[in-house]
Amino acid sequence: MIGKSLSQYKILEELGRGGMGIVYKAEDTNLGRIVALKVLPPQIVSSEEDQARFRREAQSAAALNHPNIATVHDLGQTDDGQTFIVMEYVRGETLSQKISLGPLSAEEATRIAIEIAGGLGAAHNAGVVHRDVKPSNIIITDEGRAKILDFGLAKMAGSAVLTKTRSTIGTAAYMSPEQARGDTVEKESDIWSLGVVLYEMLTGRRPFGGEYEAAIAYSILNTTPDAPSDINPQVPEQLSKATMRGLEKEPARRYASMEQFIQELAPMHGPVATPIATTTWRRKQVLLPLVAITVAIAALLFYQNSQRQNVQWARQTALPEVERLAGLGQFLEAFDLAVEVEAVIPNDSALIQLWPSFSSQWSL
Repeated sequence: MIGKSLSQYKILEELGRGGMGIVYKAEDTNLGRIVALKVLPPQIVSSEEDQARFRREAQSAAALNHPNIATVHDLGQTDDGQTFIVMEYVRGETLSQKISLGPLSAEEATRIAIEIAGGLGAAHNAGVVHRDVKPSNIIITDEGRAKILDFGLAKMAGSAVLTKTRSTIGTAAYMSPEQARGDTVEKESDIWSLGVVLYEMLTGRRPFGGEYEAAIAYSILNTTPDAPSDINPQVPEQLSKATMRGLEKEPARRYASMEQFIQELAPMHGPVATPIATTTWRRKQVLLPLVAITVAIAALLFYQNSQRQNVQWARQTALPEVERLAGLGQFLEAFDLAVEVEAVIPNDSALIQLWPSFSSQWSL
């Protein structure tokens, strides 16, 4: 396929392949941009079921608009019946490649998990369940942002069931217990899979192992893995417990939503900046010469004035912006700004009321 064209897309190189398609890097000759093309393998083109599932991937992903989901541009078909999806080309490395170098720091793993949860939460709010969340389906861009790929196994709410009889969809190591049993799969299954991904980021290994799919499924259904903090002492206990809650075998015992998962992880995203303490310095100022005291008073007045300006900025400018960003579904931007606000006006009632809305007011 290298060097050939599908419609206006010239194929440049192969990026990867899986059970549902081959992904190529291509050039959109009409718009002069680089894109990713996912092409259905020729050997399964004749299957109406796979064609339907492939088309549903484009329809599901195209309905989503979130910074942590790879954008779908187009769905095309050649004259000879070859179907392909045109997607955003994301420069970076897969999360599986990143994990292969060893466990991630607790802060980085938490940040990435929050971003993944943000994208999946947006999908869930649109009625889409991914059903194949795994590190190889997540790209960490050159700028450090997590992007979710491949909604090929997604299910639109209310759509026809297109899965194969007696088959399990999704990579075995990341399947939820209900998925392994062949039961109905809902958003709680994505929460489980994200818990597996977070576990792997923190420990460098998967929580459930086995040499073949049946052995992995047995482990998922019947065993409880060691807590991440038992494997990696650098993992905070609170983060370890949050990860294990995502791996509860009963869906009702997991987080009720990705929003709730995010709210649990948010305080662990990193240290919150706080104003520099001046208590020790103030105790010594009585011993300073008069000139030093004068300078100290001037500095204190400047500090207090700056604090008043900071409080004014936090309440009149930043808080409305946090609410606006949350309303647009830009959770991470809202979160980062909220952290700055919290450093200025900790325990502010308006800010406390805004925290739960960061995810629940996404605009899709």
